[in-house]
Amino acid sequence: MSIMRTLVEKMIPARILTQYGIYLQTWAHIEYACWTIYRLADPEAKRFGEDISFPVVEAKRTTRGLLKKFKSSANQCSPHIKLRILMTYRRITNGLETRNTASHGVFFFDDKTDSLRLEHFFIRKSDPKETWRYFEDPISQTEIDEALEEADLILRELVNIRSEIEADRK
Repeated sequence: MSIMRTLVEKMIPARILTQYGIYLQTWAHIEYACWTIYRLADPEAKRFGEDISFPVVEAKRTTRGLLKKFKSSANQCSPHIKLRILMTYRRITNGLETRNTASHGVFFFDDKTDSLRLEHFFIRKSDPKETWRYFEDPISQTEIDEALEEADLILRELVNIRSEIEADRK
């Protein structure tokens, strides 16, 4: 029996694909934790209880919209948790461009030089309309490791914040 290999697996080393998958799932969990914290802390979201209605789900429609709800939920928490939410919010927003570039960009691996590069077109909200930025740079293993570590630390902090809010609500 042969093991199926996709074309991408032939183009990019398995270790990079594994780290990439871990990074993307970590960010998916970061966004889910932000949404859960918003649902636990915000009185408008809490009034829906376990019945997750459209307005609560709508908060997840865009990452920026979700983060806005997450940030505003800090105002419903104790000063200690509020500060932690606001600090974590800043870390998340500082990492969004890296997350978006990784999520939507294309990786290329050069076997001859054993190097990875990433290519991506994007728009910054602050740019004039129809201004596209082009990103094409080598990506080092150190940069990958640092991005993974930062995402993991953010997720760990969010899980701790969520646990504290749940404990306070009991």
